Amino acid sequence: MQNQQFFQELVENSPDLIAVLDFRGHYVYVNNAYERILGYKKEMFIGKHFSEANILTEESLQHTLEIFPKIITGKLTKSFRTETTTIHGVSVFFDIKYKLIQLPESNQSYVQIVTRDITEQTRLERMKEELLETNRLLSDVIDFAGVGVVITNPNQKDNPIIYINKGFTTITGYNADEALGRNCRFLQGPETNEEAVSEIREGLKREREVNIEILNYKKDNSTFWNELTLNAVTDEKGEVQHYVGIQQDITKRKILELELANDLKLSRNIQRLLLSNPLKSDCIEISGIYKPSHELGGDFFKWRQLNDDLYAVLIIDVMGHGIQASLLTMSLNASIVSILRRGFWQPSDVMSLLNHHMFEIFSNSTLLNPRNYFTGVYLLINTKEKSIQYINAGHPSFIIKHAEKVSLIESNALPIGIVQEPQLEAKTLTYHEDTEIFLYTDGLLEQLQLSTSDLSEQFIHEEIEKVMLDAKLENAYDDICSILIKLRNEENHVSHTN
Repeated sequence: MQNQQFFQELVENSPDLIAVLDFRGHYVYVNNAYERILGYKKEMFIGKHFSEANILTEESLQHTLEIFPKIITGKLTKSFRTETTTIHGVSVFFDIKYKLIQLPESNQSYVQIVTRDITEQTRLERMKEELLETNRLLSDVIDFAGVGVVITNPNQKDNPIIYINKGFTTITGYNADEALGRNCRFLQGPETNEEAVSEIREGLKREREVNIEILNYKKDNSTFWNELTLNAVTDEKGEVQHYVGIQQDITKRKILELELANDLKLSRNIQRLLLSNPLKSDCIEISGIYKPSHELGGDFFKWRQLNDDLYAVLIIDVMGHGIQASLLTMSLNASIVSILRRGFWQPSDVMSLLNHHMFEIFSNSTLLNPRNYFTGVYLLINTKEKSIQYINAGHPSFIIKHAEKVSLIESNALPIGIVQEPQLEAKTLTYHEDTEIFLYTDGLLEQLQLSTSDLSEQFIHEEIEKVMLDAKLENAYDDICSILIKLRNEENHVSHTN
C-alpha cells in the first residue's frame, strides 16, 4: 500500500504532464502538472474529449485528431509534437509520448500520454534555423556582391586563408581548393609595390584597419589593381581570431586615373607654356609667379610688347579650379593673342572683347552659371609718354610703389562675364621716376594671411621678391599668380588723372 502511494506521488508530482485517455479520446486521469504548467484545474479535463479541452492550437488539434485512430490501433509508434496554450494565452510546445495500457482488474484498454515541455528546446531550434537561413542569405549576398571576400586565421601557422567567396574566384581565377590553406601573399608578384606590402604587414601587426590599393596577380599571371580593405575580428577578450579581407578589382578605374593623370600633366605643361616669359629692357622689366593649387589652375598672366614703346600686361583670376578653370584660361589666352594681333590695344576694347568671348562660350543655357566670370587687370604701359592706362575689373587692388610711397589702385569695373554690356572706362596713371607695380590674385593674400593694406606696407619696407620668397607658396589653398613690373625713369613725380 505504501509503495502504491509512493508511486502515485511520483506520478502526481512529475515535471511532465501525464494523462490517461480511453480509446474514445476522453480523459480518465491527469496529474498535477496540468494545473501547475497550464494553469487549468484537473477537473475540467476528466470525462472530456481531448478536442473539447481547448488547450491545443488549431493546427495541433487537427494533427492529433488525424493520428489518434492510428495510436489506439498501434499503427503509430513515433512520438509527436503539439503546441498548447496556457490559461494565460502563452504558447507551450510539448513532445508527446504514448503507450497502450490495460488495467489489471478489467479488460478495458487505455492510452497513457506523457507530455514533456520542450518550449525552450523548440525556441532554440527555431533560432538555429533562422540563423542558418540568415547565414545562407548572407553567404548568397557575399557570393554575389561583386567583391572578393577572404577570411584568414592568424592563430594558425602563416595566417592561412580559411574561406573565400565566389567573388574572389571571379576576380583572381583561384578556386577554394587552390586558395584555402595559403597565405594571401601568393597574389603578389614582381611588380607589386613593396610599400603597399609593408603597409599591409604593419596593419596586421598593429591589428588596425588597412585600406590600400595594391597591384596583384591572377591565376593566369595577369595583373589587376586590387582595392583591399582588411579588418581584424576579435573575441570577447579583444583577441584577434580572424582577419576579413574585402577585395575589389579597380583596374578599369585605375587605368582611367592614370590616363587622367597623364592628361593633366600634359595640360599643365601646355598651360605653363602659355604664360609669358620674363621681359627685360632698358626702360621696363616684367616677371611673374604662377602656382596652381591643383594640377591645373584658373589664374593666368600675359604680357606682350606691342611696339617700341607700348606694353600690354594682363592678370586674370577665373572663378573655380581644376579642368574647367584651366580650359577657360586657355581659351582666354587664345582670345587675348587674337585681340592684340588685330590691333585692339586699348583697355576698354580688350576687356569688352573678352567679355563678349565669355558670353559666347557660355551661350548654351545648360552651361549658365553665376560663377562663369573672371576678375582681372589690364595695363597698357607707354614707356615713352610715361603713362599707364588700366581697367581693374573686380580684381584685388594692385600696388604702385615709387620711392617710399605706395598707392592702391582699386577696381573700377565689374568682373568680366557678369553682364553683357558692362561699363568699361579706362583710367590713366603717369610716372616720372623709378616705379614698381605689383599685380596679384587673391590666393596670395589668403596664403600670406594679409590684407591688401598689409601687403602694401610690406612692399614699402622690403623687396617684393623677398616677400614672395618667404611666402611658402607650395600647397596653397587657392591658385596664386603675381606680376612684378619695374619701370625705370629719372624724373621725380607721379600724377594720377582720370
